[in-house]
Parts: sequence; C-alpha cells; structure tokens
Amino acid sequence: MLGEIKRIVKEAIEESKREDIIKLGTAIDKIADVLKSMLEELKKHTEILEKHTKILEEHTKILERHTKILEEHSEMLKEHGKTLMELKIAVGSLGKRVGRDLEKMILSLYKDNLAQLGIDPEKARRFIYTDLDGKLGVRGARYEFDVIIEDGGVTIIEVKSKAERGDIDWLYDRVERTRQLIGNVKRIVIIAVNIDREALERARELGINTIYGSVID
Repeated sequence: MLGEIKRIVKEAIEESKREDIIKLGTAIDKIADVLKSMLEELKKHTEILEKHTKILEEHTKILERHTKILEEHSEMLKEHGKTLMELKIAVGSLGKRVGRDLEKMILSLYKDNLAQLGIDPEKARRFIYTDLDGKLGVRGARYEFDVIIEDGGVTIIEVKSKAERGDIDWLYDRVERTRQLIGNVKRIVIIAVNIDREALERARELGINTIYGSVID
C-alpha cells in the first residue's frame, strides 16, 4: 500500500514537471515572438532614422553652399559700398581741401588702414593757428591740421579727396613752419581717395606716410 502511494506521488511530481516545462517553453516562445516584433520595429525606426540623417546631411550641404554664396555676396556688397562711398566723396569734393563732414567720411572709409599704423582717428584734435604777425611766413596765414598726441610725439593727419605733388610740398612746408608750436612731430600722414603717382613718390621722398584708394598716373 505504501509503495503504491509513493508511485502515485512520484508520477504526480513528474507530470507536474512536464507541465512546468511545457509552460516555460510556451513562455519562451512568446518572449521570442515579442523580441522578434521589437527587433522588426527597431529595424523600421533605424531605416527611418537613416533616411532622415541622409536628408539632414543633404540639407546641411545645401545650407553650407548658401552660406558661402551669402558670404560672397556680403563681400561684394562691402566692396560696392566702399566704391559708392569713394564716388560720393569724389562728387562731394569740389575743391582741393574737403569739408569737415567729408573729411570724417574719408577717415571712416580708411579706418582699417589707419589702425594698421596704430592710429585712432577718434583721438584726432584740430590744431588751428593764425599767424597774425607773420612770424612763420605770410602775415595772417592760417595753419590747420588734425593732430594726435601720442607717446613720443605728435602725428599730423591731412585729408584730401585728391592729392597732387603740390599738396605734398604744401603740407610738408606748413608742418615745418609750425614744428616749434606743435612740438615733436613724430610722423605726417596724408589720406586721399586718389593720389597722383608723382605725389606718391614725393611723399616717400619726404618721409610722409600715405593712405589712398587709387593711384592716378
């Protein structure tokens, strides 16, 4: 009797194990199906992402091309703006010496060139002296320059719409006459929209710095 009970219990345990194994296998199959479905979905998303990435790369290339074109156009506009300003200066200047407003415009036009010489036009001050007694030359002559006081001396700036040789000699002579009033003249700088080649060579001979837009032969 006891042996029969043991046999029945053993068969029941084995049957239970078989059912658990079957259930476990079924569960594994379901998990595998879910994983397969997830992998397929992930593959779809990956393909979509790759397409979007490719589109983004194409758009980036297009944007880079447009940016380059925009930079080229900006540079062209800058050059055109400079040319228009030079034209405005040339038209606006009817005499050899320019008015104060036009002079400021020229200084603004060539501010980068001035910066290369270490000159800040904003620091320029107007020096005006009238020789009432004729001590420096002709009685009543007016001496007028833009001056910048710096360490080690004074920089004298003269602005012209067009500089000719006579302008160079005139400027040098005026500076020489007023050195005792101005003090230690460190350098002379003439700024012109246009300068004659002869004037340019004369300026070099006299040690005058020149900043200009174009040279006229």
